Amino acid sequence: MELLAGLALISIVSSIVLPGIANFYSGLQVKTEGEIFVQNVRLARYKAIGEQAVYRLIFDTDPVVTPPLAYRVQTHAAYDDPPIGTYDSGSYDDGDYNSTNWFDAIEAEEIIFDTGTEIKTNLPQVLYFWPNGQIYTDPDINSPFATPIPEYYIAFSYGSAGIKVVVTPMGIFSSESYAADIVDAEDDSEVLW
Repeated sequence: MELLAGLALISIVSSIVLPGIANFYSGLQVKTEGEIFVQNVRLARYKAIGEQAVYRLIFDTDPVVTPPLAYRVQTHAAYDDPPIGTYDSGSYDDGDYNSTNWFDAIEAEEIIFDTGTEIKTNLPQVLYFWPNGQIYTDPDINSPFATPIPEYYIAFSYGSAGIKVVVTPMGIFSSESYAADIVDAEDDSEVLW
């Protein structure tokens, strides 16, 4: 009888504690993915302003070469000795993840999202960070028709936890603005690229 009571007590405690541990791990996983992404957006923006150079954040679209989703933060080769202010428009290589006209701006070279994390977004494949501190989808800083990006998002979910990171034309400024849990992000049915 005592053995059955002990087993019942253990099973009751386990049914309460184990889901809590799983939820804690899920929350930690999505928070980590979100924070790494936020840090890299901020890095690209600050480097673009500080060096008066064009930087880009580009997502890899070839899942054969890399895990499901990876990205790089890069600077354009023409900005090795700033401020040049102009560069050959033929060398933008929009969407070319491994372009020789762009150099990795961080030591890790490629940032890979955890394969267990589900990612939904309406971000374009490439974001360009201009020396004026704004984010564009056009790399040509000499274009009079270029406009800053609208508000985009990228949502990370793992298990029962989710975080939505909002990217505005001026980057991401506050941890409170991206740390809200989400159940369903609006219009987040697919990665567009």
